[in-house]
Amino acid sequence: MVKDGVGIKRLKTIISNVWLFTDQSGDRYLIDSGHTAELPAILISLRVYGIKKKGDLKAILLTHRHSDHAANAEYLSERFSAKVYAHKNELPFLRGDKSPSRIPYGIGKFYDDILIIFENRRPATCKNVIPFEEFSNKDFEIYDMFGHTEGSVFIYHKVSKILFSGDVLFTGIPAIGRRERLFAAVKQYSNNVRECHRRLYEFLQNPPQIEIICSGHGPVVTKNVMEKLASFREKLNASK
Repeated sequence: MVKDGVGIKRLKTIISNVWLFTDQSGDRYLIDSGHTAELPAILISLRVYGIKKKGDLKAILLTHRHSDHAANAEYLSERFSAKVYAHKNELPFLRGDKSPSRIPYGIGKFYDDILIIFENRRPATCKNVIPFEEFSNKDFEIYDMFGHTEGSVFIYHKVSKILFSGDVLFTGIPAIGRRERLFAAVKQYSNNVRECHRRLYEFLQNPPQIEIICSGHGPVVTKNVMEKLASFREKLNASK
């Protein structure tokens, strides 16, 4: 997909979405890095899209620390000489200085339990992660959307009006299909789901102009985006 000189590619993954984003100057960014089990597929996709050697990738931007989004960040960073950025609240966990709280299992779908067991035993680490405060590209805006994790964020590209929403705002059911459906962070996976939903509702009260949503799970949303977000905001408010 190309919009206003900007390109978006969803890599060939199943567990979670990994986005290859090319900005208007030709710099290429990875939004999230996928689950360890999908590293071979990610490397093949990157090669197909021209990411083959050091310097081909400008940076890796993480929406949050969970292993289905951050597990490959350190490896890909070293392979392509790309810096990794995340919210400063995620750094103690990604650097291994602090252990994350365990996610409960046995209350969701069978595939949830498989991912949760892996997450609890092998949380994502990335020793060379850098806080977003040191990210110098002013075309991006980072929104604090705490509650899914300690430092979950929205990543918004102001030029193309694309929102990378991670797992704070889903556009489809994980690991099942690509049917569009907007819904908020799930309690089972979130540290403080009420806070996450509160921040999401506040964001949706006065959002920037958004023309495309690329979430952590689900399809790309490209049609009537602002209308869909306004409708979803009302549903979110009604569920409080």
